[in-house]
Amino acid sequence: MPKTEAAMQLPGPLTLLRAAWSRRFDPHVFFTLLQRGWTIVAGGVTLLMLPSHLSPVEQGYYYAFAGLIAMQAFFDLGFNSIIIQLVSHEVSHLSRDGEGRLKGPSVHRSRLASLLSMLRHWYRIAGVLFFVFLCPAGYIFFQTKGALSPALWLGPWVLQLFFTAFTLYFSSFLAVSEGLGQVGEVAKLRLRQSMLGYALFWLLLLGDAGLWVAPVLPAVGALLTALWLRGRHNDLRIEADAVGQPMRISWYHEIFPFQWRIALSWVSGYFIFSFFTPMLFLHQGPVDAGRVGMTLSIFSSVTILGLSWVSAKVPDFSMLIARGQREELNRLFVSVLRKSFIATAVVSVTFVLAVTVLHALDFTFANRVASLPVLICMTLVTLANTVIFSTAAYMRAHKEEPMLWNSVCMGIAVLTTVWIFSQVSVLATMATYTVLVLGLGLPWTLLIFFRRYYNRKA
Repeated sequence: MPKTEAAMQLPGPLTLLRAAWSRRFDPHVFFTLLQRGWTIVAGGVTLLMLPSHLSPVEQGYYYAFAGLIAMQAFFDLGFNSIIIQLVSHEVSHLSRDGEGRLKGPSVHRSRLASLLSMLRHWYRIAGVLFFVFLCPAGYIFFQTKGALSPALWLGPWVLQLFFTAFTLYFSSFLAVSEGLGQVGEVAKLRLRQSMLGYALFWLLLLGDAGLWVAPVLPAVGALLTALWLRGRHNDLRIEADAVGQPMRISWYHEIFPFQWRIALSWVSGYFIFSFFTPMLFLHQGPVDAGRVGMTLSIFSSVTILGLSWVSAKVPDFSMLIARGQREELNRLFVSVLRKSFIATAVVSVTFVLAVTVLHALDFTFANRVASLPVLICMTLVTLANTVIFSTAAYMRAHKEEPMLWNSVCMGIAVLTTVWIFSQVSVLATMATYTVLVLGLGLPWTLLIFFRRYYNRKA
């Protein structure tokens, strides 16, 4: 990818298309950006529509649903992030023939088959446990602290849980596809899911369906993923099974030593990123929880978009590490990190300025998001998280989890401060969170990165 100023900015659709057609733009980054760019646009349209079709209280429920749904991290236990690394390391020893089938040493092909079998069992159990636990837990939470009749929220809550359980199961196989280098193909699938899902979401929203819009996106995602996977993994499974599986991946010896660390990191991540809305719902009420939930959703989308350059190159990080090509690895990482940070900064600042203008013009939307001081806090956090997430992806590509104690300590700190300060005010909660990210999370991550990884020898 050429290091031009244009490539470092967030390009428009026509620019992206021209670059892709002329082979000056990485296709995996292109489709990832296109998918995430659409998600930003669709999310923006949704955010403009929500205030007109959901009451402030319903908005609070909508985002509180999302905050509890994020507890799937307790059931995934970080396995998805490991899958890409495991598959990429095995694929680095393989190649594809003219028909696209994997060829190479039978040991590595068999290990892939073993991994797929393991994933099917793991995520089948995880999906069932997720639904069985969250269904009654959510009922108790919303029935005890909510302001709406169960007739208005119980059905949407159960359906959203049901379809999210299926997406949790299917997510592992999408991670396998990304590890195989099919990042662009997975991004195409997610683009189709998002386009159809949001179209149905908007129709229901316009029809004043209330909280029944909540299950739409996971339902469409589960259906389209099931159809896509139906043919995608059959060839790999049959081909690898035919080898006779002379070598299997051992979960206890090869995955568990890494997974227990990343599992703690991911569980801690729930408290670091998703604990705010439920706690503000509990202590400040659904209206304030809805404002913060919408704001967090916007900045989460900005982060995902900005990290497109990094996430599209995670399989390449793993392959370069497996081959011992450290200089090329570092050059690639610095390049994509720079692009991700610039894109995140531009979009974040633009959003804050836009909300400021809308406040001055007294638009309804501006009153449904958090106050300007909270927006500034979230901008600083988003920029810091771009660096944290990027360096974490680089380090985890080594099949190691160096972020364990960083994440655990941050999780405990955020859990404690959010519980305390959510009883005071929204601004106190978010300001404390910002201080923790800038004063503890970011410096600690950079210290690990430079001391243990960036200058590591091949």
